[in-house]
Amino acid sequence: MTGQFERKLAQFAERGGSADIAQRVAGYAADREQLLAACSGAVLCHNDLHAGNLLVTIEEAMRLSGVLDFEGALAGDPLMDVAKTLFYLGDDTRRAVLQGYGNMARDCWSETLELYHLYFVLELWCWMAEIGNTQLLDKLSADLARYSAS
Repeated sequence: MTGQFERKLAQFAERGGSADIAQRVAGYAADREQLLAACSGAVLCHNDLHAGNLLVTIEEAMRLSGVLDFEGALAGDPLMDVAKTLFYLGDDTRRAVLQGYGNMARDCWSETLELYHLYFVLELWCWMAEIGNTQLLDKLSADLARYSAS
């Protein structure tokens, strides 16, 4: 994941991202690198888990019956998949998912989720810049500055 941060920061710079923000993000990630080492092993991560990629059956209760769209799947830290899922949810849904997920079985799991959230904002900024969708870049830059504030 450290290498992913480095690659995305290089893309951020190439696509016109603020050098100050890049430095802050790099420092924040470096200061928290030990959080990434806490992962005991890679698992299959969907990497795009949201309501549009879930199939549900409704009988007496709702039950997850399938997951779609494994285009971005990768082997990684299970908390990375949780973090990306939570990133796109509102507060109430986020709390429900965390409650349903159960014990994270890892020290500093919430700090690790925050580090992954920072990465996802960086990834999204780079994607928007690449496809020419500049409308969101200022908001995403502000989010990067906020997430990387120590």
